[in-house]
Amino acid sequence: MQIVLPPEVEAMVQRQVARGKYTTALEVILAGVKLLEQQGDISVLFAEESE
Repeated sequence: MQIVLPPEVEAMVQRQVARGKYTTALEVILAGVKLLEQQGDISVLFAEESE
């Protein structure tokens, strides 16, 4: 799967890496997806994309 991030989201990801909490952009994205899953919002996200 390839995902193209809007420039503002890419900048947010890069800021997180620059702060040192994450070592790669992939780690930032995975952390965000895990949070969505924990909140139960991931199913809503995929439902919105398919509409």
